[in-house]
Amino acid sequence: WRARDWGEEDLQSPSSAARGASPPIDPDRWARVLVLAEQASLMPGGRIDLPGIRRWHHERGFPGHITLREWQTLDEPIGERFQPPSPWETIASTAMSGTAAFAASRRSLAIAGQRPGEVAPGMFYIYDEQVNSGKRFQKVFIRGTCMIEDVIENALVAKVWDEELGCHLHHGFRRRAAKVLDSLEPLLDLEAEISLSGHSLGGAVATIVGMRLHTRGYNVREVVSFGAPKVTDRAGAEGCSFSDRVLRVADVRDPVPLLPFGFCTPFSGPFVQLGAQVLLLPPSGEQQRPEFSYLGPEAAALPWVSSFFLHALGLPLVRSNAPGRASPGWFSSHRMWSYRRLLEPFVEAPDKAERVPFSRRHQRRRGGSAAIPTSDSSDQFSAMGG
Repeated sequence: WRARDWGEEDLQSPSSAARGASPPIDPDRWARVLVLAEQASLMPGGRIDLPGIRRWHHERGFPGHITLREWQTLDEPIGERFQPPSPWETIASTAMSGTAAFAASRRSLAIAGQRPGEVAPGMFYIYDEQVNSGKRFQKVFIRGTCMIEDVIENALVAKVWDEELGCHLHHGFRRRAAKVLDSLEPLLDLEAEISLSGHSLGGAVATIVGMRLHTRGYNVREVVSFGAPKVTDRAGAEGCSFSDRVLRVADVRDPVPLLPFGFCTPFSGPFVQLGAQVLLLPPSGEQQRPEFSYLGPEAAALPWVSSFFLHALGLPLVRSNAPGRASPGWFSSHRMWSYRRLLEPFVEAPDKAERVPFSRRHQRRRGGSAAIPTSDSSDQFSAMGG
């Protein structure tokens, strides 16, 4: 009943301010989120395409360097992960030609123990830029599920207490975050402004990595995830000051952000979302206006908000072609191309965007009218984007 009765009047009441105020439609912020979605899509299926990544950034006016780390098996000794080359010897920068970059990436694979002609999937890449003022920016993009090892990590849903962060974490995501951090931390500058992003498994791992880096004194500006599952429980989310730096972008038709379900433990509660949430809705109406729901970190951490059984079981498994309801099903809506397609109208026509109360997110798809104004310029959604 709570999920159904939390309506527009509740969200707009003064007492709901802590739960997440109505965000303004900031064209610059939507554009930045879309760019992050495109950058997070540059390792489809984990494929290493260093020249392609470099070309994408060059064509869009990003002058920085690209550092890419390939996948290495979990049973490989830690001491061998960085031998024989140093991190800067096994990557290609944006100053390299396409042919040289491809050759360098293939050499790094051979050094990592790959058989000739075999291409290992990438694990993450860093966009590194230093501006004229001397300030350095490092953006980390972590890939999602593409290997059997990734599926295993997703399936390890037991909660594990983490001493460093002081909360319970998803066991599989915690393992993957530790592996990523082993390779990532030597490449980071303690003085740089760091942001992390990823899709699905990559978004969950980016969240945990961001929490660890923040705890270790790094300047982590934000974590932006797309379709990421939950990483901690309610006690962990409520006691985490880092949640103000996390933005979860989710498709209302995507069930993955509602996973894992259940697993309620005494005194700490079930798995919940960490950070603010922007819930993208399919365009509706004759003008196909872009619509979204927004919840602040406190509201998004309520267990019923991310309940799989309350929200996901009514979604179509496959594409629906019914009149007026044609939309992707579970599998298509989780793909990054679907997220980019939903974000594009917010950049192309930001003045037409409408915020829909969370409790009306499904009614709106059935033709309801529940949009509310988006004029609060002090909202955290804009503040996170700088």
